[in-house]
Amino acid sequence: MKALSLRQKSVLCQVARRAFDLLRSKGQLSGVTFDDWRRDECERAVGKPGLRFCGNSDYNGLLARFNSLAGEDGRAMNAYVREQSEKHRQVEAVLVREMEAGGFGPAYVDAICKAQFKCSVLDAKTDQILKLIYTIRNRAAAKRRVKCAPNIPQRP
Repeated sequence: MKALSLRQKSVLCQVARRAFDLLRSKGQLSGVTFDDWRRDECERAVGKPGLRFCGNSDYNGLLARFNSLAGEDGRAMNAYVREQSEKHRQVEAVLVREMEAGGFGPAYVDAICKAQFKCSVLDAKTDQILKLIYTIRNRAAAKRRVKCAPNIPQRP
């Protein structure tokens, strides 16, 4: 698991500070420091005792929690949606990279997907896209082997 970047921590702390200030101004918090409150909320959101223990996969959950507490429900909803679709979006990005590396166009990959899974790439599930990535990698490797194969003279 990759740790949160400094930028991610910075964004989370800024949103958390807005939430903390809002809650204090409403009188809902008293007698607690910002750092202690942030750690408690981090524990509630992702089950980890602080930002140092969180990874990339925890970012959207934390952002959604702090945005919600700051009264920014639209942003919180966007973060929740991103959190739910994160794995699928990452797999789609890998598929695009593999298509470009193999020199395959979208129509070719869509045809493979329809042949294997009876659906288009846009309708494919995450595990189907993963299988499609392996197929694209294998076909690209086969294409490279054919190009690199030495010319072997044929027997008469």
